[in-house]
Amino acid sequence: MPSLKSNKREIPGWLLNQPIAHRGLHDISKGVPENSSAAFSLCLSHNLAIELDIQLSNDGHAVIMHDASLLRTTGRDALVADLSLAELQALTLEQTDETLPSLKETLNLISGSVPLVIEIKPSPHKKENYIRALIKSLDGYSAPIAVQSFDPFLLMELRRQRPDIIRGQLGMNKPPAYLNAARRYLVKSMPFLRNVQADYVAYNVVGLKSSRITKLKKRGIPILAWTVDDLDKLAISRSHADNIIFEKLPLGEL
Repeated sequence: MPSLKSNKREIPGWLLNQPIAHRGLHDISKGVPENSSAAFSLCLSHNLAIELDIQLSNDGHAVIMHDASLLRTTGRDALVADLSLAELQALTLEQTDETLPSLKETLNLISGSVPLVIEIKPSPHKKENYIRALIKSLDGYSAPIAVQSFDPFLLMELRRQRPDIIRGQLGMNKPPAYLNAARRYLVKSMPFLRNVQADYVAYNVVGLKSSRITKLKKRGIPILAWTVDDLDKLAISRSHADNIIFEKLPLGEL
């Protein structure tokens, strides 16, 4: 598939045509937790692009974890932002032997073999320090990457510090009720797309038919669908999106 253009620069072909495994190729029924080195290694075996989530430890290291709380995935009733890297890496994931990886370790594991999509999760850290820690982890890593977030202010800070990195704005048509009204508006309407200069938008699959996404497509903004986890959603994505962020799909369907 030829590259599309957005914000006057080329969008890499892999972002448009190589399915992206959500939190790695995880399956806890097989002992492979989400966002784990085992899940990422399986992606390497199948030549799949990887999506993962990062947060910051209290000593400023980028670590791989989706939730702000560690309770669901490690059993520890604490926040990622309250523990040091050493404390975090002493924990195991979902009652397996897998430990919580740092972003730097994961980059060493992937070593440019497959493209990588990094989601920056909300953090109590100052956005300047958060992005600086991400960039420090990426120092010397020249393989294909993109960075995405629901938070446009983090993406604007990324644009300020490293404008060369591909940026994706995350959104969804029905934000969760636990978010405050201002945050729900940011997530649904994505009002700062022009400030972010987003190279693509990643939108929840059930919202792809909205007029908002139709307008973005007419502007030439590439659209990724998340999270595509059944064949019905895959069919919707093939009609309305350029690529998918997926889980639980038979690999033969990709």
